[in-house]
Amino acid sequence: MNKKLFALLVLVITVSVDAQQTGVKVVAPALKPTPNVEVNKLTILEPTQGRPRIIRPEESFYFMFRVKKFDMPKINVVLANSLCPQQKIQLSEVSPPVAMQLHHWVMLLKAPALTASGVYDLVIDLGIGYQRVPRAIKIVRKIKKKFRFVQLSNMNIGQPDAPDFDYRLVDEINLLNPEFIIATGDFLADGRAEGAKGWQRVKRFLSHFNAPCYVMCGEQDDETTYAQQINQSLTGTIDYGPYHLFLMMDTALHPIEKDKLQLNALMEDLKAAKRSIMTFLVANSDRLGVIDGLKSIGADPASVFASGRVKAIICGGSTDWDFSEYRNKLTQAGLLGKIAYIRTGQSSTSMKNGSDGISRYRVIEVDDGVLNYIYPEDHPIAGRKLQYSVPVGRIRIFRSGPNDGSRETERVTIVNTLNQSFADCQVIFRIAGTDPQSVIVENARKKNVLRVKSNQLLVIADVDLPEKSAVQILATTNHKTAQAYKKLPVKVSLTSPAELIFRSAKTATGLKYLTANSSLELALTNLGNTKLSTAVQVTLAGQSLILGRPILSKTPLGNQPADIISAINTTGQDIEILPNSTVRMRVAPTLRYITPGRHFISVYCLNDPLKRVSVFPVFVKVND
Repeated sequence: MNKKLFALLVLVITVSVDAQQTGVKVVAPALKPTPNVEVNKLTILEPTQGRPRIIRPEESFYFMFRVKKFDMPKINVVLANSLCPQQKIQLSEVSPPVAMQLHHWVMLLKAPALTASGVYDLVIDLGIGYQRVPRAIKIVRKIKKKFRFVQLSNMNIGQPDAPDFDYRLVDEINLLNPEFIIATGDFLADGRAEGAKGWQRVKRFLSHFNAPCYVMCGEQDDETTYAQQINQSLTGTIDYGPYHLFLMMDTALHPIEKDKLQLNALMEDLKAAKRSIMTFLVANSDRLGVIDGLKSIGADPASVFASGRVKAIICGGSTDWDFSEYRNKLTQAGLLGKIAYIRTGQSSTSMKNGSDGISRYRVIEVDDGVLNYIYPEDHPIAGRKLQYSVPVGRIRIFRSGPNDGSRETERVTIVNTLNQSFADCQVIFRIAGTDPQSVIVENARKKNVLRVKSNQLLVIADVDLPEKSAVQILATTNHKTAQAYKKLPVKVSLTSPAELIFRSAKTATGLKYLTANSSLELALTNLGNTKLSTAVQVTLAGQSLILGRPILSKTPLGNQPADIISAINTTGQDIEILPNSTVRMRVAPTLRYITPGRHFISVYCLNDPLKRVSVFPVFVKVND
């Protein structure tokens, strides 16, 4: 909202409140039940599905809409949990509806202090029916310093090779639990021909994500109906605490370098952004027109970006950024190496402009002032450095049942084949039950339980997802079932150097592999009162490592003869551990391949009913 409009709003609200204090008697209309039908009476201006708001409880926000005065209906606004619409939160009016200008109205609303974190639909009770704005509000208890968001890029839906949106994206991105999603335009192959119906189709797809989505207009999208369906302005800003995003309108048909008003608005915005930790510029076009535009008005891009704390430019695209296109532009502007230039492959099966037909998405991790946005490819092309985006299908979710609330127990297995780990992922269960307190979650952190129906519960659990590994999780209301899935009383520990250095080697038959000189020591301690048997598997980069013969000893293996590992303990072989005793064994780091950098060694007890994994960080170097 601009400053003049805000000042006008404050004046109107003040006049409205003063009028109420003059003693004028206001007679409330008789309450009538609202028909359970969805209507479209208002033109919602803010917040919208394409421009949602992220707020904390008791933080007020503007609800702006357009309607003719003589058609002004009853207005009562509530939040409905997007995962569980039965859970509704009544919003309080900081100010009643007041007219800003002809047919434009605004209310100031806020959520109560105890509103649970989550994504909410805005539901307006109009007396004659309901109007719903999906995923319009996200409630957070606090602003995180460490979080992730996701970028969806050009989709071109309607082409022969991309007939529809790829719904596999929904399951994976919902699992990753981003704070928000930015979709950088070009949703449809011919959005201008489809107009408003095309945007409605886009919104239906985006409504499946459990995160607020910021929708940008692309070169192939319809600008005219964008204002009616998505947001009244083609540009905009997002603030997530001290993190600031400026959404630019920059396409081949509407290049930013020819839009002096937008460039001046950006300059003014970046002056205020000095208070931010980090600023992101986001655009549909990957031509970096903002650099040319700033130069055209006499501004130095490097100085403007430095003062506005611009740390990244995020653009749409058909393929991942390869560090060669526009390199000279970045260099000449003094920006190469100073800002992250992030582009994402197409989020659809479209093979336009050389994309590979695999839907992709970009995961951008923010840790205070540090960015991580490159998925480390297992087998990068020799000589090429790419900012790989994540290909869909590399995270798989296997459920043991329908997950529709018909069963009291549900189990899920998540297989992450990516060369990248993700903390604080989110899994949703729907199980039969009446008491939220009766829900038990094994091998994950129970976050929230909502009553969906009288006999159905929705369970939200948080879990960390290691690289090239798998996690099994159980949710149940049956205590006897939960007991059967209890963790084995085994403590797993691993002694290893902080850095593993691998070198190339060959087998007698000429097969190439990697081996590290350092050996690791795995220790299994029985914390129970009875003897137990277990079998273990140790993996690094998804590959099983060789285990030495188990030794029952209090002496570290490093002080014992090196030939201990000559007796191999194969994966799956039972190891007996006496009560309160520890078994140690050597682990030989021998692999077919691995990428340099930070990794995790994963250890499983195979007879654990949920195959719980223990992970240990290690930094890997590879000497050719």
